[in-house]
Amino acid sequence: MEYETSQVAVEFSHLLSMEKPNFKRILPIYIALSKKKEPMVFHQYVRELKDISLKFMIEEVSNKHPEFNMKLIHPGELFDETYSFSYDNIGRIIMKKMRNNKEKAIFDNIIKINNFPVVIESSLRERKTNDYKMEVLESTLILKIGYIRVIAEECMHGLNIARFKENGGLVSRFYTSAEKFKQEIGSLIKNSSLRQLQTQ
Repeated sequence: MEYETSQVAVEFSHLLSMEKPNFKRILPIYIALSKKKEPMVFHQYVRELKDISLKFMIEEVSNKHPEFNMKLIHPGELFDETYSFSYDNIGRIIMKKMRNNKEKAIFDNIIKINNFPVVIESSLRERKTNDYKMEVLESTLILKIGYIRVIAEECMHGLNIARFKENGGLVSRFYTSAEKFKQEIGSLIKNSSLRQLQTQ
C-alpha cells in the first residue's frame, strides 16, 4: 500500500524524534488508568507504556506547535461503514467488523494535522506493519492517509523500514534504544505501585 506524504506530516515526524516522554507526568496517569486491569507481565507493561508515551509525545509537539492544528479524528471518518470502533484503557483504537463483532485491527493513534489524516504508531523492533492491518487500510479506507512509525534507533535502517519508506511511510526515531527503554520501564515499575500488579 502506498501512503500519502505531505510536508506537514514530514515536519511533525521530525519534531516527534526530538521528544522524550515525561514519566513523572505519564506514570500517575497510567497507574490510574490501569487500576481495573488484571496483572500483567513485564513485556506488556513495556508495550503499554511505550504506546501511552507516544500519545503524550504527540500532545507535546501539538502544544509547542499550535500551527499544526492537531486534532483527534474519529476513525469512522476514514473507513467505510462495515466497521465499528472503540478505545482501550490507554486510548488505542480497536476496530471491529460490525457483522460479527470480530476484532480486525488496533491502531495506536489516528490524528489530523492541518486537516491531513495520519496514523502514528510506535515499535521497539523492526517488523512489517501487520498484514491484516494493511488489508484493512487498503480495502476500507475512503480517504488517503499518511503513516508515521516511531521506532527504536537500532531499527532505523532495516529492510522492512526501507520498504515502508518507499511506499511513502515516514519514520521518526524513538528517543532511545529498545534495551534502554526496557531498563527504564523496569526501574519505573520497581519504584512505583505497578510492582504490585506485575506477575512473576
